Amino acid sequence: MQADDAKFRIPYPKPGIQFWFWISEKEPKEGPPLLFSSMPKDPELKQLRSLIAMHPYGRSDRAFTGAGVVDRGGRFNLSIVGAKDGMLEMIASWVQKNHSFSPELSRLRNLRILSLDNDGVVENIYENETLWAGLENTELGSAYVASKSLKRLRPGKKAWFEFGIASEPYMFITTQYDDPKGTILGKQSATLRKQHKAKSIRGIIENQTVSGRYSLTSEQNWMDWEQALLSFIHRNTDLHSLLSSTLIQMAAGDVGGVRPIHPLLREEEPHRLERTAALLESMKADETLYYWFGVGRLVVEDTKAELRESTKELREIVDGDYGKMSLSQNGYVSFQTTCDYNDFLFSLSRWVKKHYREHPAVLNVRNARFGQFSASGKLILKHKDATLWR
Repeated sequence: MQADDAKFRIPYPKPGIQFWFWISEKEPKEGPPLLFSSMPKDPELKQLRSLIAMHPYGRSDRAFTGAGVVDRGGRFNLSIVGAKDGMLEMIASWVQKNHSFSPELSRLRNLRILSLDNDGVVENIYENETLWAGLENTELGSAYVASKSLKRLRPGKKAWFEFGIASEPYMFITTQYDDPKGTILGKQSATLRKQHKAKSIRGIIENQTVSGRYSLTSEQNWMDWEQALLSFIHRNTDLHSLLSSTLIQMAAGDVGGVRPIHPLLREEEPHRLERTAALLESMKADETLYYWFGVGRLVVEDTKAELRESTKELREIVDGDYGKMSLSQNGYVSFQTTCDYNDFLFSLSRWVKKHYREHPAVLNVRNARFGQFSASGKLILKHKDATLWR
């Protein structure tokens, strides 16, 4: 069973995807060192067990099974109780050796292994981008490929873009320096549009400032695409620099006919921030509150119904993550959710650092814990990181 065997499939790296996996501690002499099955489609692990049974080394006692997620950067995160040193290096080496035979292995680029203790708490994270040097995610329309062109766009320069939805949302960006007439972009996107009858919006991205603020201009109706584009950017950290973009609606055929200009992402509303800070300040031990977190902002309410109402407009714009939160007797806040958000604590710490001077009560979430659960209530991941709050 080789990397390109029909039984070996790597999930498409859509942020939020949850999966089961089997991983060998050492590279086996036959067959891949990794097997996957979809968590929603294989809730009882029957498919994974079947794949393990067919693997020549599937019954080895030097192997692990666990649960994983694809994070917002498109990275595979494998949670393993007692992960061993050298496992990440072994996987990266195997991918590098087999990538030319099975290009979809590039999906595993920058894979991370989260080593858990027996209580499911992350005690070590194995990651090393240098292991994947030379391995590019070349899948058409991926956020990673688009971000490579975006990073090359200097202040005052322009690029062509196309955003659309095929089997999954996609985005193409080519600089006008490399692609003066947009011909390359057209050829790249033609494959997806032909295979999936994809609909899309096209236009021009301009890097307007040294700080990296962009404008996106199109003759097509932004109202049809704004929500989907913001959700796509929000779910892919490679493109987060576009969150502060301005959308420009150009009247068809009229270079001067600019219709209303507005930011892709509106500023955080003061009254909502004040409400969240007030609830954090009055939060009592063992009290349960409900939260929504998206595009770098936290909304907290007393009840689910209040949360749905107060985030109604935000949820119409972008998918966020939601769950419940409680204050422990030891004084730390615990966030619990079924949503994927492996970088939740990092993003939360940035939100706190942005607002604590005007709203000191947000500091009450310092040293927070994060727990992710499956739909059936099975713990997938527990995480804490005191270094984020220094």
